Amino acid sequence: MAQAYGCDIVSIDSTGMGDHVALRGYSIDARREFERASFTLLTSKLEGQGLVLIEAMSAGCIPISYDVPYGPADIIQDGVNGFLVRAGDVSAMSERIRQLSTMGEEELRTMRRAAVARAHAFNDEMVARAIATSRISKAQAVGHETDFTIADCVADERAPTPSAVAER
Repeated sequence: MAQAYGCDIVSIDSTGMGDHVALRGYSIDARREFERASFTLLTSKLEGQGLVLIEAMSAGCIPISYDVPYGPADIIQDGVNGFLVRAGDVSAMSERIRQLSTMGEEELRTMRRAAVARAHAFNDEMVARAIATSRISKAQAVGHETDFTIADCVADERAPTPSAVAER
């Protein structure tokens, strides 16, 4: 069995899930992918700021996330706009996926609307004004070239990725 980062790697086909799971690879349009997705999983062991959760939620994609330090619990209200699962609990993560897949359409719409509303809290006029009036030079880089936030409107310059900002 192959290993990565000290963990056993199991192929999708070896689990019998090959007809149900496909790894689609990189997409240039993350927002469109989130809009088409039923949910997104965040299985990180540490998340400094769950930007991917905010991006997903802004597109109405319901997040199911490990409740790791510094991020997910500040963004997700469990059962309202997504789900939090005890970090590392694969069984609980699986159960939340099953729960989501059996929810009624109206319940899903309500949760999706709550996710979009929560994401808006991270993209408001007050934040833009604070950035605009800051005395330090401001460069904006979301991490996905196709994404755009209110900070892009007031930054001194914009770069396609955080790495590109650092290289300037």
